[in-house]
Amino acid sequence: ASVLEVFHAGLKLTRSPMSAALMQWAGRTHVLIAVTHAIPQLQTTTAAGILIVAWALTEVIRYPSYALSQSCPGWLNWLRYTMFIPLY
Repeated sequence: ASVLEVFHAGLKLTRSPMSAALMQWAGRTHVLIAVTHAIPQLQTTTAAGILIVAWALTEVIRYPSYALSQSCPGWLNWLRYTMFIPLY
């Protein structure tokens, strides 16, 4: 599903630059497939779970701010850019 974000950026459906969406997608895909999938012992660690939860939380915050666009409340905008720091 995250690869759709690259297409959305390319079609200008979101304000994100396509290059940024592509780098984010490629980075996550690399970690999930090349690293986590390649090392089975890593899949059951707490670190892998925290990684996936952190990525999911950033999306749960980010997508409503995209959906609300111009009418995005200040607190949601603040949360989006503030939570990005510890979650990434």
